[in-house]
Amino acid sequence: MLTHIVSGIICLLSGTHVQRSTSRLLPELSGLPSRPSNDHRNAAEVGTVIDGRCPTVRLGTDLLPDSNRAKGNLHYSQLRRRLTNLGLYAVAMRRVLFPAQAALLLTLVSASPVVPPSKLSARQFNSSDIYANWPSYDQLPLDPSYPTKAAWGVWGASDELGALNHITTDTIKAAKSEIEHGIAINLNLELDIPNPPFVSKRPPMTHAFLAMEGYQDDVITLNTQVSTQFDGLRHFPYSTDNNISTYQFYNDLITFDDIFGGQSKTLGIQNTAQKGIAGRAILLDWAGWKDSRGEVYDVFSNDLITVSQLDEVMSWQGIDPETFIHPGDFLIVRTGFMKQYSALPVHEQNVLPYEGNDAIGIEASEDTLRWIWEKKVGLVGADNPAFEVLPNTGTIIGGHERSLHQIFIAGWGLNIVEFLDLEGLTEECHKHAKYSFFFTIQNLNIAGGVASPPNALAIL
Repeated sequence: MLTHIVSGIICLLSGTHVQRSTSRLLPELSGLPSRPSNDHRNAAEVGTVIDGRCPTVRLGTDLLPDSNRAKGNLHYSQLRRRLTNLGLYAVAMRRVLFPAQAALLLTLVSASPVVPPSKLSARQFNSSDIYANWPSYDQLPLDPSYPTKAAWGVWGASDELGALNHITTDTIKAAKSEIEHGIAINLNLELDIPNPPFVSKRPPMTHAFLAMEGYQDDVITLNTQVSTQFDGLRHFPYSTDNNISTYQFYNDLITFDDIFGGQSKTLGIQNTAQKGIAGRAILLDWAGWKDSRGEVYDVFSNDLITVSQLDEVMSWQGIDPETFIHPGDFLIVRTGFMKQYSALPVHEQNVLPYEGNDAIGIEASEDTLRWIWEKKVGLVGADNPAFEVLPNTGTIIGGHERSLHQIFIAGWGLNIVEFLDLEGLTEECHKHAKYSFFFTIQNLNIAGGVASPPNALAIL
């Protein structure tokens, strides 16, 4: 009964044929090799049109959470998200919804039965041996319906830490042996550098002082993506053409609406602050290696840094590429970006954000992904704007256009630290011929936050 009524309503709303594939309803979804949301996965099917007649639509059984169904209420944003996942929203909204039609559709959807959403496919592992049953790069994803090379479920279906799970009490205790010289080095730029911000649409920091009675306060307004920055797991989803309806975040735990709705704190930056990030880090001085060879490079171009070059850098630094990086290590790469940026005249720094945002960085490729995955690093960082090369579009990975940001953050839960100040650290590392060190990050403890200044510190 419900099936036939809903079919009639959809015909009434649009007169548009509902196809079996959501990619034909939403062209922007075409080619997205993504795991459907729980809503879509539990939808039985969207029928096809036969002889021009209205389609049969068998709706899924979890359109509404139990709490909303019990109350008989459905917020518009929930309806939009759930119909979008079923591929019906675009059809319905292609026409103007008359109040009576909209009300009837709301009633029908809110009356649908509810079952708990199914779980992600997850790796079975023992917490005392976190690498038991560890999947190889070629075994990703665990389920073929997940997005490109996603590691969803590798740390558990409800995991919110991703690659930070590589950090254990054992890795932290082992890292204390890296402190040999008692030298502590700040790795953070001043919060108003680069100035103006490298991405012009991001506002610069403002800093105001308040004269109180007998004391002073100050107030800082800051976009967390303008200076040295730690990208959290809410920062970058999988997407196709940056279309919101295609967004998929790490472990498929949240949606775009969850972030802007203000109720969910899942995948927020507070997880990284409360976890505590400390351990062994390594510096790979790619820029120094290039300089030693007398080779010119332009950090304001889309020059690529390959992982084969990083292996050569390690050999140049006198360390073994096969054994030097340990599971849980933090990989830090010096590209020379901030050194060249700091040497620019002020007027050139001022126009840089408006000249295309090209920047040197790590190549987005299968080779890079395989190399990083097999090293089991806890996070990656660099002194450039994005770790990876910019622009970070147009790279085909697994048959689809992907960036390292999408796969690292949304796929693996691998955080990226950008705009690190590595000049002082590099000098000390070369001075002592020591390229591993104790490393800490303390992010802002902001529930639901997207990113944070990392307050990064190296101790040699």
